[in-house]
Amino acid sequence: MRTIVSAAVAVQLLLCSLSASAQDAYPSRTVQVVVPYPAGGTVDPLVRIICDRLSRNLGQSFVVINQPGAGGNTGTSGVVRGAHDGYTLVASAAAIAINATYYRNLPFNVENDLVPLALIARFPMMFVAQPSLGVNSVTELVARARQKPGDIAYGTTGNGVLDHLIAEKFKTDTGADMLRVPHNGVAATFTGLIRGDINFFVVGSNAALPFVEAKTIKPLAVTSAARSPQFPDVPTMEEQGFKDFQMYGWAMLYAPTGTPQPIVEKLHDEIARALNDPAVRKLLTDQGAESPPMSLSQLRDYLHHEIELYGAIVRAGDMKAD
Repeated sequence: MRTIVSAAVAVQLLLCSLSASAQDAYPSRTVQVVVPYPAGGTVDPLVRIICDRLSRNLGQSFVVINQPGAGGNTGTSGVVRGAHDGYTLVASAAAIAINATYYRNLPFNVENDLVPLALIARFPMMFVAQPSLGVNSVTELVARARQKPGDIAYGTTGNGVLDHLIAEKFKTDTGADMLRVPHNGVAATFTGLIRGDINFFVVGSNAALPFVEAKTIKPLAVTSAARSPQFPDVPTMEEQGFKDFQMYGWAMLYAPTGTPQPIVEKLHDEIARALNDPAVRKLLTDQGAESPPMSLSQLRDYLHHEIELYGAIVRAGDMKAD
């Protein structure tokens, strides 16, 4: 019996030693980070900032690969189906939490097939209006919409995207009759707003900054829990009477489920170290982003919360991908 116990202990020690060695040796070659959106979008530059710091800190290249398609599902699906060895990761926007419900035949399960490693950036969304509309708050916007049902038009950057769902929740919560005008991307929606084709839309505060500074658009509210440091004069939705209206744009990094736990933990720790670097923090802050520290379990809880939040909006509106 003593021999069996001793052998079991020896095996356990060997496994622990191999596990520690795997963590210490990782990465021993280039790591690919798939961004399932076109280059130059909201997520792409944020991921590149982190990958640059990881490359410096770990002595191996973290290379961004853009694989757009199907709202981010194409690139993400490829990572889920690929090797689970820590050498292919994937980044996503908040869209992935929407896609979990919006796409009825998603080829992967967001929570079961992906392990969140870090929330690398989070930023408020902002309600912005055409200055000529003459409203200074979302409460005034709602009053105007109720005065003239169907007369207020709002833009979205597409179908089933974050700004679309936030606007739909806003319309449902207020009961106001407003007309949706979908566009193809953020640039086209800004053009429509500035030209006066639409009266308002919801956009990431980082994207809104240059237009607010140029006074070509009017900021009405941010969707964060507190006011944005970049826009201290812009009230939150809650300050204007809208409870439970905290919604953010965000970017998160994942490994596919099945990636060895020591590698998951090392990536989590190293990304946290990169995010704590003063130079990285400044780069993110300059874009209006924050990076709240979260443990691996807190990251899973956060992702679950976001899936439930947007899933409720999708189901209430009976939305689905075409």
